Amino acid sequence: MSDSDHQIEEVLTFMVSGPDDGDIPSFEGLGSWWNWYLEATRPFKSPITRALVGGRVADRVGYAFTAGYVSAIRRLVPEMGAEEMTALCVSEEGGNHPRAIRASLSVVDVEKGKGSYLLTGEKSFVTNADLAKRLVVAASVGTTPEGKNDIRMVLVERSTEGVTIVPREPLPFIPEVTHGRVCFKDVEIQREALLPGDGYNDYVRPFRTIEDIHVFGGLLGYLTGVAMRFRWPGAAVEELLALIASVCSLAGADADSPAVHVALGGLHGRMLSFLEECSDYWKQTDDGTRSMWERDRPLLKIAGEARTRRLGTAWKRIEEGRIEG
Repeated sequence: MSDSDHQIEEVLTFMVSGPDDGDIPSFEGLGSWWNWYLEATRPFKSPITRALVGGRVADRVGYAFTAGYVSAIRRLVPEMGAEEMTALCVSEEGGNHPRAIRASLSVVDVEKGKGSYLLTGEKSFVTNADLAKRLVVAASVGTTPEGKNDIRMVLVERSTEGVTIVPREPLPFIPEVTHGRVCFKDVEIQREALLPGDGYNDYVRPFRTIEDIHVFGGLLGYLTGVAMRFRWPGAAVEELLALIASVCSLAGADADSPAVHVALGGLHGRMLSFLEECSDYWKQTDDGTRSMWERDRPLLKIAGEARTRRLGTAWKRIEEGRIEG
C-alpha cells in the first residue's frame, strides 16, 4: 500500500465505532499497552492510520503520543517493522544540529566488499529507549569535502553488546513515556545496517515535520475516542474527523515542501482553537481522564518555538519562489 492510500474510510469508521469506554483497559505501563496497540492496529497498514488508531485505543495522551512517534519513525524508515517498538537517537549534549553530533562510525575492516564499523558515542535524550527493539542512530563518518560533519543513520539492535541505557527522570507530563541516555561503546556495525542517503538532510531534518504530523494524528485519535466515549456534541466529532482527514492528506506529502509546512501550521492552529472551544466538554469525562488530560496537556507546547521558526522559513521560501517566478 502506498503512503497516499491511508484507508481513510476505514479509519474514519473506526474513529466513530471503535471501543467504548468500558472496552479500553487502563494500562499502567507502556509495555503492557503496546500489545493492546498491536492488536488494534494490525488491520491498518500505513503509519498514519496506525497512529490514529493507536490514539483511538489509548486511555491517555502518553500512549497516543507513542502511537504517533513510532509511526513517524516507520514513515521515515520503511525498513522498520510495523509491529516493533523503535527509537530515534539524534540529540547529544550540544543539541541535534549536524555540528553537535559527536557519535562516530569508524571503519575497522573491509573485506570482499563488506564493511565493518565501530559505533562510539552517547545520545543524551532518547524516547522509549528502554523498550525499543531497534534504535535509529545518527553518527558521524567524518567530514565532507566542504568540511561539514558527514552524518549517516544506522540501525542498531538495542540488545547489541556495547549498548547501555541509563534511564532519565520522567517528565512532569506523559510520565508513562520513558526517556534515557544511550551510550555506545565500540558497538560492532555491519555495512548493511547503514541507511542510504544523507543522515541529516534525508532523516533528521524531515523527521521534525513527519513527527508533528503523526503525533498530531495520535492526539486526534485520542481526542476522538474521548469525544465518542463521553458523548461530546456531534459538532465536536465532525470537527475532529475533518482534522483527521487533513492529517491523513499531509502524511504522504513531501516533508520538505513549504506548502506542506504552511498547511501543517494551519492544522496545528485549528487543533489548538478546537481544544479551547471544547474545554467545557471535559467536565463530562470522569475524574481520571480529566486529571490526566490536564497533566499531559503541556505536551502540545513542546517544540513550539522550533515549529514557529519552520513555519516562518516555509513562508519565506514561498515568497522567494513568487519573486523569482
